[in-house]
Amino acid sequence: MPLKVALVKDNIRGNGALAPRLVRQGKVDFPFFLRFMEKTTGRSGPDLRAAFDTLSDALLFFLREGNEVRTPLGVFAPGMRSRPRDPEAGDSSQWPTIDSESIGINFRPDSAFLKRIRRAISIDMVEAPELIPPSILRVENMNCDRSVGEGSPGQILHIWGRRLSFSRMDPEQGVFFVSAAPEAKATRMSVYSRNGSNNVDGKIPDLSPGAYSIEIRTRPKGKGVRVGKYAAMIRIFQAE
Repeated sequence: MPLKVALVKDNIRGNGALAPRLVRQGKVDFPFFLRFMEKTTGRSGPDLRAAFDTLSDALLFFLREGNEVRTPLGVFAPGMRSRPRDPEAGDSSQWPTIDSESIGINFRPDSAFLKRIRRAISIDMVEAPELIPPSILRVENMNCDRSVGEGSPGQILHIWGRRLSFSRMDPEQGVFFVSAAPEAKATRMSVYSRNGSNNVDGKIPDLSPGAYSIEIRTRPKGKGVRVGKYAAMIRIFQAE
């Protein structure tokens, strides 16, 4: 998937100037990251998690002593996170307050690793973010070992994406299952909960068996309805 770059108003330069801005598509949580690595490497999830835990412990050991740690991904080093707090009395001759909260971790990507990423990237210029439709990045069935391709009425789907906010009161907004049959009937998900603008959990409605696409329909700032469609079809089976 190409990186998306939009031109937005540059409030610093003003006078109608535009500046490029990378449009982030979402976040990948660690369990999903591990499952991807399991499939691509053939190694078990517990072994991969243990490797990450070991790396974390080793970084902690060396960074806490002020060392710079070089890895194939890049260089980790402790550094000052922000300006230390000034003395309470305002006496510039006194030491400022410096504690562990003043320390951060700096990361500098390895140059070869960064070149690999840049070679793999393609870029699409898109509309400004406020005009971009919602996007569904992942759908998981929470009742079937997180299957992404099938489900039955009453089971819980977790939908993860971007710009998924919609009004519960507007019948034209929400999550819709659109039949692949010629009549393309759309059924709105009526039982759901949203967590911010990136996550929706809800029950699969009472649908006839068959293939369906999943759509998120929103109306940002009271404007026209915008539609985001999941790339894969979901096959619905009769509930047992």
